[in-house]
Amino acid sequence: MESFAELLEDMLDAQDGLNDFDQVMSDPRISFGQPDRPYLLANYLPERPVEDNVLDAVAVRFQSIIANAASRYSPPQYKSAVEGVEIGAKLAESNSGTKIEAPTIDTINKSFRRGGAKVGASGAATILRSFEEGVVRPLTDLAELWRAQCLVNAQIVAVGMNGRAEQINYRNPSNSRSNAANAYSDNTYDPMPDIMAKVKVLNDRGYRVAGLVMGSDVVGILKRNTKIRDRAIALRVVNNTIVNNLATTPTTLSMAALRAVFDDEELPPIQVYDATYNSTTQRGLFFWPRGTIGFFGVTGNGEDVIDQSGNLFRQIQNTLGFTGIGTPAAQTAPGRAYKIKYVTDDHPEFVKMVGLQTMLPVVEAEEAFAAIKNIT
Repeated sequence: MESFAELLEDMLDAQDGLNDFDQVMSDPRISFGQPDRPYLLANYLPERPVEDNVLDAVAVRFQSIIANAASRYSPPQYKSAVEGVEIGAKLAESNSGTKIEAPTIDTINKSFRRGGAKVGASGAATILRSFEEGVVRPLTDLAELWRAQCLVNAQIVAVGMNGRAEQINYRNPSNSRSNAANAYSDNTYDPMPDIMAKVKVLNDRGYRVAGLVMGSDVVGILKRNTKIRDRAIALRVVNNTIVNNLATTPTTLSMAALRAVFDDEELPPIQVYDATYNSTTQRGLFFWPRGTIGFFGVTGNGEDVIDQSGNLFRQIQNTLGFTGIGTPAAQTAPGRAYKIKYVTDDHPEFVKMVGLQTMLPVVEAEEAFAAIKNIT
């Protein structure tokens, strides 16, 4: 190959059924984010291909009921451990697009003219990086943002380019989501009773809390709260390890000391979630809303994630539901789709890349999640 055009054509040629762009778009790893920027909520609502873009189904939920005492020859009393939960959802459309402009095309063409063994590889890396950052990541970022919105707010706000917003509502069981009763930055207030009250909400529904998610902002507030610090001071030894043996309350707790306070209440480890995305007008927006603690219960449900070769990629436990990935317009099968076109009949030349998805998070175990919001 001797030019950008030939390189792009070669990358678009299918090899073993998948070309370079197919391999990126169909890789299950993209749904979990990048190694240094993982999508935490994809582990609770993992992606699942959906044949029909309109869901009208019944999800199965298991709930054991204790056995009855009986005489030696009494017949059993039959109880159903299976509960059907009706699911109704219409998957929503979203798309992304980017361009490789003439200056980048010129740079790669100059590299070919200069020669060198790595010209093709570096040029392909540039093209794929443009594809990943301009097409793939915007689609997967939106999926993670909608997961956060449907869990924390029981509502997704789908905003189009023209500013039109559509609200998609989810079931919101009583007491699942509430505002903090007081400012946690108020040193006369102890946040722990609020936290344990939400744990009780899930426990009363039959769900043990196994996941605790918050941002670094809430972590910082808790570490500086005097009542929380007093709890840490009272903990001299946890698991035979000295956590804190100070005579006076420190200004702020270490993360280890804060974790010890939560561990003393038999709470799961804190998961700090600070991953961000960029909008058209703002940079560094958080997926997980600031001032929020999320409580995730043990559901017993799971998801097997399959890779491009049909092999098991990852097993996920205690899911709350799934993120349905349907069939985009004019496509033949579920999954994200893309279009790439080298526009040569315009000046200057450019490559147009477009990504399409039909997607919506579906929460099956809505009673297995709770949140405290507006923490200050």
